Amino acid sequence: MESKSNRPANWHTHTTRCNHAVGADREYVEQAVREGFALLGFSEHTAWPYGESDFTQHRRLDLSQMDEYVSSVRALRDEFSDRIDIRVGLEAEYFPQYMSWLRDTKEEYGLDYILLGHHYCGPSESFQYYGYGCTPKAMSYFTESLAEAVETGLFMYIAHPDLMFNTLGTFDANCRSASIDVLEIVKEYRIPIEYNISGFQKKKPGMLGYPCREFWELASAYDPDVYIGFDAHDPSVLSADTHREYSAALRTQGFRVMNP
Repeated sequence: MESKSNRPANWHTHTTRCNHAVGADREYVEQAVREGFALLGFSEHTAWPYGESDFTQHRRLDLSQMDEYVSSVRALRDEFSDRIDIRVGLEAEYFPQYMSWLRDTKEEYGLDYILLGHHYCGPSESFQYYGYGCTPKAMSYFTESLAEAVETGLFMYIAHPDLMFNTLGTFDANCRSASIDVLEIVKEYRIPIEYNISGFQKKKPGMLGYPCREFWELASAYDPDVYIGFDAHDPSVLSADTHREYSAALRTQGFRVMNP
């Protein structure tokens, strides 16, 4: 059998509990096994303990689903233990008021990891989504809150660090400055970043999209550890050939690709 280090891995996998994914948990595992993956990590969008006056979550786990989510993934982990390494985690924003809760939840459930998924320009999902347009002010918030998030030590890696460029048409001086700020944080804290290949499916004509070529050209000078993330919301996207293709391309550019 091919060595584990040569087989693909994906730490960024969602489930139908986030209300914008398809496929049963088992289908993701079965697809990963068919493709010869060494590891599959489930990282559902975390629930938050919102109060009654807060934004109503609709694109993430509900608190009432946490037990079932963790139990489902762990049952699959045990069932498929001789074929693939399965981990259970979360993808979470940096909402400062909930970091103690997130740390306690990680410990309570014995979660394997948490990905940092910066999505909203503010302390709840009622604020601007970075992927739908990002002003210079929003970029500043992104980088400032990113530093605070990384300092918590809660996160395994930074998911889609270039999401904020998705719907911009030009990589201008503000984009360059924000990219350097992000990469300086990555360098200082030695936290890995994700090459999120799901963005290629969402790129619109005339837009920078993500992965953003200009961001990654700058990143090569900072020697980051890089994880390839499928950001899977459909089992069918998990492909060993796709993983190998992007791994090879990134290594050619001098990046250190982490696997599994």
